[in-house]
Amino acid sequence: MPAEYLTARSRNGGRHSLPRVIRPVAAVAALVALGGCATGDDDTAADAARRRADQARQVARDAGLSPAVQAVLADAAGAVDETYTVVYRLGGEGVGRSVVVQDPPRRRIELEVATGDLTVTRVFIVNDDGTFGCTRATDRWQCQRNADAPAELGPLALGDVQQATQDLLDARDDYAFTVERRQIAGVAARCLVTALKPGRQPDPQRGERAVLCVSPEGVPLRVEASTGALTATSYRRSAAAEAFRLPAPPRDPATTTSTTSTTTSAR
Repeated sequence: MPAEYLTARSRNGGRHSLPRVIRPVAAVAALVALGGCATGDDDTAADAARRRADQARQVARDAGLSPAVQAVLADAAGAVDETYTVVYRLGGEGVGRSVVVQDPPRRRIELEVATGDLTVTRVFIVNDDGTFGCTRATDRWQCQRNADAPAELGPLALGDVQQATQDLLDARDDYAFTVERRQIAGVAARCLVTALKPGRQPDPQRGERAVLCVSPEGVPLRVEASTGALTATSYRRSAAAEAFRLPAPPRDPATTTSTTSTTTSAR
């Protein structure tokens, strides 16, 4: 499984690990998400999508990248407003899978990883009742309401334009940016390929090559990096309502903390 991650808060203060593409692509159109982020009361998903797309396009333009590259990054950033279900294979056969379901503002990110004989499933859900993290290590689900907002999962965090621009500018001299077309999960995808130029030394954080493939709607379908890969095995532009239902009743964080404190005191 890829060693570089985006993270979202999980139950008991832990984190859900979500593979991401390495910089500089990550600065503008990173995966795990694979999803959007919460917006303000006066801000809709459509507004956020348009703003993110405009920002991503401007970032790429400021870095001197081609219109084709600008379009891929803008579409990836604008996918925050899309409704879809996509299943990913992580790192190769038998390693794990991830399922992302989005119907703004609702979303579900599921990560299933096999370690030896144990399969652990972690789920991050945003629905009409709030934000939740669930875990299943055996046959039993445990869910907890998250009081804090999740870590940024969107392609381009609002306010990060300056840093993203700098990342692209730093990479421009040593890396070439091209766009290819591939068929992935039955979809005609566009792929942004970031490759080290001949005679250049790779940046340890960037590696020699990175690939971000997106659907016509901008939804990530494949991510390749030096540390691993994530590939969509199925994709559809719809989301089932049951995907946003919790697999178990949620526990309140305050109740969990109180129970833990009482148990510790008793000892």
